[in-house]
This record gives sequence, C-alpha cells and structure tokens, in this order.
Amino acid sequence: MLKESFAKWLDDHAQRLSASLAYYTVFSLAPLLIVMVGLAGLFLGQAAVKGEIQNQIAAQVGPGAATMIGNILRHTAGKGSNLFATIGGFALSVWGASGVFVELRDALNVIWQCQPARASGIAGFLKSYILPFLMVLGIGILLLASFVLSWALSVARSFMTIELPLPAWAFQVFQFLVFTGIFTLLFAVLYVVLPGRRIEWAHALRGGFVTAVLFTIGKTLVAIYLGSSTMVSSYGAAASLVLFLFWVYYSAQIFFFGAEYTYVYARRHEPQVRRSGG
Repeated sequence: MLKESFAKWLDDHAQRLSASLAYYTVFSLAPLLIVMVGLAGLFLGQAAVKGEIQNQIAAQVGPGAATMIGNILRHTAGKGSNLFATIGGFALSVWGASGVFVELRDALNVIWQCQPARASGIAGFLKSYILPFLMVLGIGILLLASFVLSWALSVARSFMTIELPLPAWAFQVFQFLVFTGIFTLLFAVLYVVLPGRRIEWAHALRGGFVTAVLFTIGKTLVAIYLGSSTMVSSYGAAASLVLFLFWVYYSAQIFFFGAEYTYVYARRHEPQVRRSGG
C-alpha cells in the first residue's frame, strides 16, 4: 500500500500541489496569525500566545523565521480602535485565511480524482466558502487546545520527574503518543470534510494515523535539516521567508502522501470508490 501510495503521489504531482499550498499559506499568514492569536488570546492572553507561536516556529524552522512571525504579529495586532473595527477586522482576517483551506480542498479533490458539482444559490455559497471559513476557526480552537495540552504535559513532566523514577525517554514516548493522537484526529477530519467524495471515518482515521506518524517524524527531520542548512547565508535578508516556505512545502508533501494512502486504502475497501475508477 505504501508503494502504491507513493506511485500515485508522484502521478498526482504532489510536489506542485505542495508548492501551491505554500504560496497561499504565505499570503494568508497574517490573517491566520490574527485568528489564532485572537481565539487563543481570549483564554491565555495574547502575549503568552504570541510567545508560544514564536517558540514553536523557532523550534521547527529556526530563530530567523520566528523573528519574521514576531514582526508580522506586531504589525497586525491591535489595529482596531473600537469594538466594531475589531470584530470587522477579525472577520476579514478569517475570510482571508480561508484561502489556504480552499487550496487544500482543491488539492485533495485532485488526489481523490473527483470534481464536486458546483451547487448554486445559498447551498453552493455555504459549501464553497463558509466551510473553509469554519475550518479556520477550528484550527484556532485546536491551537488553543494544543497550548493547554502543552501546559498540562509540562506539569505532568515535572510531576513524573519528581515523584516517579521514570527515564526521560518514557515521557518523550508518552508525549509522542499524545500529539500523534491529536494529529490523527485533525488529519482524519480534513480527509473527511474537505474532499468532494465521501469517505468512511474508519478509513480516514487509519489514513490520519499514518499521516500523523509520518508528519511527526518528518517535521523533526526537516527541523534538523533546517538547523544545519546553509540557506541563511545563501539567501541573505530573504532567508527567513525562504525557510518558512521550505518548511510548509515539505510538511504539505507529507500531508498529501497521507491523503494518497487514505485514498488507496479506501479504494481497496469501499466498493463505490472502486466502481468510480478513482
């Protein structure tokens, strides 16, 4: 199945799809950050959320990219002078950020070899635009949950270090399993909700698990590569943006490979997929 998934991954030009997604991510980055900080900041405080986002980017991509993210946050935060302007700006930010999910939906439709019917009227509008809008809000809520979980894990690690004589690798394995479970659910939801073809939840969860494992391992390897890369000296002032694009690009390729695996598995187990020739 992995061999067949890889062959289809090549046939569907996943590298080109990943490049397109990285392009849209850069242009949607500012509104995405506004949404994430706005939602998570309601509960944890904007300063704490901004600091955590920068820490995560620094760990995965490097301090240069984290500085770039910090500059974006400083220039986009607090632009509204009253409640109406704040709400309006937040709504426009969510709308702008939804472009990433529109591109992601189109890429998954390519992988699933389906062309969803263009519904007209209110139903077509809701399906084409409101769903990506809601996906942006969902990602913001997931970010909040990940922050809370990170805090809980840090407390648990302190407790285990003091009270339980467990080796350090045991907690790392536990942390890996917890975040793999979260990513499994997230990827499964994306595989079910976004494409224009119905997929069983059991198959989506299996594909989401494979993707989560590959994603967790892959992002670690990419972070190691970026940490030892010479891109910073090669691209000069543009290095931070190039590093961020590189990270999104390769993360997207891992995600699309998981989508290919989910498709291959579903085709073997769902009669309607086999009959359609998809």
